Amino acid sequence: MNKISLLDVTLRDGGYINNWEFCDEEILAIISQLQNANIDIIECGYLNARENSTSNKTIFNSIAKLEKLLSCVKEKKSDYILMINHGEFDVNNLPEKLSTQIDGIRLAFYKEDMKKALENAQKIKQKGYKLFIQPMIMSRYSVEEICMLTEQINKIKPHVFYFVDSFGIFSRKDFNQTIDILDKNLDKNTKLGIHLHNNLQLAFSNAIDVIEKKLNRQIIVDSSVCGMGRGAGNLCTELIIDYLNKNNSTNYEILPLLQIMDNSLSKYFFKKSWGCSPIYFITAKAECHPNYATYFFEKENLSIIDVEKVIKFLDKTKSHNFNEKY
Repeated sequence: MNKISLLDVTLRDGGYINNWEFCDEEILAIISQLQNANIDIIECGYLNARENSTSNKTIFNSIAKLEKLLSCVKEKKSDYILMINHGEFDVNNLPEKLSTQIDGIRLAFYKEDMKKALENAQKIKQKGYKLFIQPMIMSRYSVEEICMLTEQINKIKPHVFYFVDSFGIFSRKDFNQTIDILDKNLDKNTKLGIHLHNNLQLAFSNAIDVIEKKLNRQIIVDSSVCGMGRGAGNLCTELIIDYLNKNNSTNYEILPLLQIMDNSLSKYFFKKSWGCSPIYFITAKAECHPNYATYFFEKENLSIIDVEKVIKFLDKTKSHNFNEKY
């Protein structure tokens, strides 16, 4: 079985549920409990230059704001990373890695921004950070385009290259075929990251498939506590660590995750639930951003059948990115 590391995205991807409004005490408690669970890597939130708040959020306009919080953590046992969506933060403003507790930066980009994003990826590496690089919406890439992309990625030599199922639409067959292509073409020293959304309820089975594969590299699997995340949510951290403990001789702890659920996430779930839903099934089948379904459904004068009809009429060139005005 492959060498597996777990990366928890609750504070970042889970923030789509509560607008990233975790209070500072809650952020520290979640980080501490994730470390108590022996999670390998914790994604602490987003870097976004447009963010104005000074506290109680996991969107930060500088690493210094997060550093102030992390200084209150008693012991650092996990790696810490932050995510940048290309265009939302000037990577030239990143401090040198030696001056911060942040170990890595995940850079996410859309297909049309690839050239500039890869230039920024080089700058992140030059600053000394572990580079986690993530092309969004892998379903938009043909086999030929994936091969061309990996050629460019191999020149950069990131710490991790990510496969992301942005809309949770990959069948097990298509998922495994894409993983095999990436494993064949990526530099052998680059880790393969897996980020799975759960719109078709396939995140857990697809994660198990990649864990069981005999790949030529180490694997990083993303998950969030209770699957917290936009739409149908993500792979559940508690489920995947239970599987790994039983089948891969790992020593992750589940009790700290249950404490996170009880002390923090339950209140967010009751305000705005996530998980299996017909409306997110509809968007997955249409390869459409789930926020369109949420937007139409929350009007309350449209039935699920109405929403399905409207989704079908969306322009395919615009349906991948949610645009309320459109």
